[in-house]
Amino acid sequence: MSEHSLIVFKIPGCTNCSKACAFLDEIGVSKEDYTYIDIATLEDTYDIAMEDAVTFLETHSQSRVFPQIFVKGTYIGDYIELVRKYEYGFLADIFKNKLDIHISINV
Repeated sequence: MSEHSLIVFKIPGCTNCSKACAFLDEIGVSKEDYTYIDIATLEDTYDIAMEDAVTFLETHSQSRVFPQIFVKGTYIGDYIELVRKYEYGFLADIFKNKLDIHISINV
């Protein structure tokens, strides 16, 4: 998907997409540690229609909810799931073990 191991796919007008990136910033994930991809721009850059990108992501995530967040190609959830994983302590483990990223545990 990208050279980055943490990818946040967004769609235009998605409030939770912006919230997800703000949340990552808030817990100490550097902007260099993740890629934020607006799937609406894929058509211009890679000649991939937005509908095709949504279908592809749905196949890999079993979800049509955005943002879609992947760690090393594995779907970990949308914004709400990201926050839940953080609140339950799972996100710190995922980021540490799979990405060697240490996040703040106090928001």
